[in-house]
Amino acid sequence: MMSRLLMLVFSLGALCVHAPLVAASPGLPDPTRPQNMVLPETSATPAQHFILGSVLISSQRSVAIINGERVTVGAQVDGATIRKIEKNRVELVSNGRVITLNLANHDFKQRK
Repeated sequence: MMSRLLMLVFSLGALCVHAPLVAASPGLPDPTRPQNMVLPETSATPAQHFILGSVLISSQRSVAIINGERVTVGAQVDGATIRKIEKNRVELVSNGRVITLNLANHDFKQRK
């Protein structure tokens, strides 16, 4: 009984290890893709995605929420350095490129 259970566990483990390797084989075509479809070239490095959640600017500090992290000027988020924080946008530098993030909603209320 124990040997059957052990054999079953071993077989399931082997399937779990080898199934992704077989599925990712370059020789197997995707049956859902149209036959004449040409795929675009992909770069070796994935594109970075930054999401600007909010901006807080006061007389003492400027803070932004990017990708869920609280950052200030000079801080780093996901490999990029925060260069400038303004009321509706943030500039950051990543791999020598300047990236500008804009807030989606520009309806601002100012305190009086």
